[in-house]
Amino acid sequence: MTTIGLNRLPTSLVSVLLVGLPLIIVSESIHLGYYVKLVLLHAGMVSLVAFALLRKYPWHRSRIALPAILLLFVTTISIVESINRVESVVVIGHRFSLLITILLVPSLLDRRAMTNTLKVLGLVTGLTSAIGIAQYAGWAGLGIPTSGLPSSTFGYRNNAAAFTIAVIPFIIAELFRQSSTTLRAGWGLVLFLNTSFLVATRTRAAWAACLVSLVVCLALWGWEWKQAPRVRPGALTGALLTTGLAILCAGIFAVTVPPSMNRRGYDRSNEEKTTVVSTIASTFEPGADKDRFDMWANTLQMIADNPLLGVGAGNWQYSYPSYDRGEAISVIGTPRRPHNDYLWIAAESGITGLLIAVWLGLAIAGAARRVFTSGRDQDTSLVATAALSSIVAIACHACFSFPLERVPVTFVAALSLAVIARLDPQSRTTSMRPLVSLGLACLIALFSTVIAWRAVRFDRMALHQVVSVDRRDWAGGVTHGSAALGWGVFDPQIYLL
Repeated sequence: MTTIGLNRLPTSLVSVLLVGLPLIIVSESIHLGYYVKLVLLHAGMVSLVAFALLRKYPWHRSRIALPAILLLFVTTISIVESINRVESVVVIGHRFSLLITILLVPSLLDRRAMTNTLKVLGLVTGLTSAIGIAQYAGWAGLGIPTSGLPSSTFGYRNNAAAFTIAVIPFIIAELFRQSSTTLRAGWGLVLFLNTSFLVATRTRAAWAACLVSLVVCLALWGWEWKQAPRVRPGALTGALLTTGLAILCAGIFAVTVPPSMNRRGYDRSNEEKTTVVSTIASTFEPGADKDRFDMWANTLQMIADNPLLGVGAGNWQYSYPSYDRGEAISVIGTPRRPHNDYLWIAAESGITGLLIAVWLGLAIAGAARRVFTSGRDQDTSLVATAALSSIVAIACHACFSFPLERVPVTFVAALSLAVIARLDPQSRTTSMRPLVSLGLACLIALFSTVIAWRAVRFDRMALHQVVSVDRRDWAGGVTHGSAALGWGVFDPQIYLL
């Protein structure tokens, strides 16, 4: 391979992850792609770290790095409080790979390469949204594994919505970057697909989070335009018209095309979400919180009982039953997460972890402020605005859902942090490479890959157990459950027959 080809390898690896993480899904699985997406993420990090070891690159240092490292450190030491340390290892491995992304991508990818990878992200989400729209309308894709349509390749509609709102700011940025009417129209089509799919998911928290992120995006862009207009008035008018037309067409689609999912989505289990208007109205109906308020109150008590290190990474689901008084637990199963990532962090990593997460948020805000006040060019400004808006969307959605668990969403978040770190004018580069740290990181990423693969095998056998139990084949349920446990205790529900 030529030197130029080698230098492009990190960009290609990141692009592969941006394509694979949203699209990969397996049928014989309870968690519908969660573990196999982790395998791909970890394998990608092994490749990135190995490349950083073999090739000499200037090491990029950012103020975002320290709180990100400390947050992982606190999450890791919380394992001493864990009931199930297998689950802790899975969670820690996931967050370790995200940390590698934040630390390595600014060093291995320049600004142009980052912009190119974000184009890939926008195009991929156009495909996933088209699949989701086809499912919603009953045109195609109904055979893709899912726990609730329309979900595209994400396994559940809420997961799809979380990914979509994280990417929409980058699509708008690309639309505004285009000077060609044809390319602008193409990105307008991608925006229409994403907006239509987001509306089709009927995910209220994602709608609100997307609205907040778009307000932030427009406010930042308006402020920058006022400081120093960088786009020709004609081009700006064309971009605004294309954006408005895409959103208008998405609204028309939502009103004129009804859901037709063969009763495999909310048309069966949540009929109040059949229309957009009824979905919004259902927000104010009794029980609209879906037991969230009860889980949050119980989680606060859990935090009060375990304030320092929490109950251990990934172990909220094991500790929660003793705090529940029949509000959320049923004979079907127990909750896996509290539907609020901030309470989740505090419960599993203690108040210390939550405070470091707040520090990380402040560091991100500070880095973004420095980028916006440094007088960068139009492209840099648009990419930075999109990255911050994406983080805002994910952070807002985290108040009512669990994007922290979703592999594609967290990778987009880590990539957004890497973009801001790369553009921060106070970031520094050094020729000294932490070879020992990189070698250790490569081994940890490889170990995480093996663990995630074992989880894939566990998940497959766990599904066979569920099928056996549904058929009242108790012997088969015990056999498949025992086989699953041979790979590790990756899900406590395996003990329920």
